[in-house]
Amino acid sequence: MPYLSEWKPDTSSVLGLVRSLVQAFETKPPVYSKLPPQCLPRPQPRPDGPPPVRPTTSLTLDQPLYPLSTTDLRSSFISYLSTKMNTALTRSATEKSRDVMLIRDTSARLLQSQKVALAEAGTADEELSISLAEETSKVEDLNNWLAWHPPLHGADIDVDTRPRHALREQEMECRARDSALTDALDAADQAIAKRMLSIDEYIRVVRSIAREQFFERLKMARIRKRLGEMKGDAKRTAQRLAES
Repeated sequence: MPYLSEWKPDTSSVLGLVRSLVQAFETKPPVYSKLPPQCLPRPQPRPDGPPPVRPTTSLTLDQPLYPLSTTDLRSSFISYLSTKMNTALTRSATEKSRDVMLIRDTSARLLQSQKVALAEAGTADEELSISLAEETSKVEDLNNWLAWHPPLHGADIDVDTRPRHALREQEMECRARDSALTDALDAADQAIAKRMLSIDEYIRVVRSIAREQFFERLKMARIRKRLGEMKGDAKRTAQRLAES
């Protein structure tokens, strides 16, 4: 159709297309109506003579018997376009309504999440305020204690924290060496994991450290046993003194 092939977005429109279709359909209607067979004349039989010849009609298929009027074509086309447009508008309205509902649902969820976050923030603020008040009170107590107990000049922390009994001092030394040996074993594990030691070197190092750690723990167990015995002896001595 020339109107479609020469379509211009600025000047062409759907109404112009409809008018062009109406003119084309008036020139050559696309719909025809055929004459039903019962409407054709039937020849009457004769008792004698040759059979009658069926009269032929001068109508052809190219000539419409009952052409549709221009008004009917226009109404049909407008009805078709209206149905299509209504369907498209209904589908678009449904999609827009679905989008609006989704946006409302998302907004409600965000609002609820915001309320929960604000409530949690308020609770955390209260807990932080309580913790800050407790720490402030502890600092004040410490300052008061320091005010009543001034530091001594020339104090030695090693001397002040030294155990009173020699066995206690030996126990502390054994515990320190045991912790150091445990750290050495951990370092050996990391070295073998990073392939810094071979299998033979790793086994030799672990055996040496484990042997030394075994004797340290054995010594520490004996010291603790002796300390327990001494504590029991002290209790029994105190009981005897109390009884006497």
